[in-house]
Amino acid sequence: MDTPIPFEPDGNVNPTAGNQYSSILADVLIIDDSHAIRQVVRAVLESIGYRAVEAENGRVALAQLASGLFPRLVICDINMPIMDGLSFITAFRKLPGHARTPVVLLTSEAKNGSLLKGDNAGATAWMTKPFTPANLRKLVQEIFSQ
Repeated sequence: MDTPIPFEPDGNVNPTAGNQYSSILADVLIIDDSHAIRQVVRAVLESIGYRAVEAENGRVALAQLASGLFPRLVICDINMPIMDGLSFITAFRKLPGHARTPVVLLTSEAKNGSLLKGDNAGATAWMTKPFTPANLRKLVQEIFSQ
């Protein structure tokens, strides 16, 4: 079931509507339009002791953040409907307290243009799909050890 988004008619996020994330402590926010990918990423993270919250696109993720969610890491797909990963990162970096929050981009595109756009938007690291749980585990542990 999709997460309800607290948006006003003008398209802005209403941070006081449905403040369901204000008490959720999460280490990682997973953003991907594929439910299967979100579940795999979540299972890997939980297997090494991290708590995760999921969003099916960047717009839903911004609504969760506006409702009080404050992750220590974001793992985000690039190609998603409604709001893609690059647009999400640009908006995310403008939020108070998230200028330096690590963002890992998941992509099936390893083209130099995509990598450069991600770097310019503020991505911290990349992981190409398909990925192995071991590679994801290693990357997350490296990020959290810094």
